[in-house]
Amino acid sequence: MTIRDLLSKLRGHTVQEAEHNDAVKRPVTPVTRERVAHVLTAAGYQHTRDSDGDIVGVWDGNTVWFLLLGPEETFLQVRSRWQRAIGPQGMDAALLAVSDWNRDHLWPKVFLREEGPQSWAAYTETTHDFCDGATSDQLDYYLHVALQTTAQFYDHMARTVLPDNPENDTDPPQT
Repeated sequence: MTIRDLLSKLRGHTVQEAEHNDAVKRPVTPVTRERVAHVLTAAGYQHTRDSDGDIVGVWDGNTVWFLLLGPEETFLQVRSRWQRAIGPQGMDAALLAVSDWNRDHLWPKVFLREEGPQSWAAYTETTHDFCDGATSDQLDYYLHVALQTTAQFYDHMARTVLPDNPENDTDPPQT
């Protein structure tokens, strides 16, 4: 997929529709928690709300939050935490994996966060400003791309970090 194809898809239409200019117009409406929940439910994903009202779910054991940020809550961020802890012996591999990912991929942004003595976790964030709202197709596409690229990153981490992380007490996923 070219950048032009991706941008066109994010705008809610294919390249062919964009070139014809007067494609069927889809309504652009504000992105809300209810709309996000609707997309997730329609896709068959289980989710709930946390104490702040944010949507949260678990995909392949990894916690994923769907956050509306900013003064007017127009930034939709899909943030997740890898289910596995990273100990000191896995840090070099984890730092390299995160650096490689951020160099080679647009999404998601990935980082490590210290969560306790000798324990770190990998996080992902995909953020988009929906200040002008979004069509249903755009919102659906954004959420699925965020979830799919997050899963790809965690697969990358499992392949590159777990072999060097003996203090991880969870078995790596079977392939």
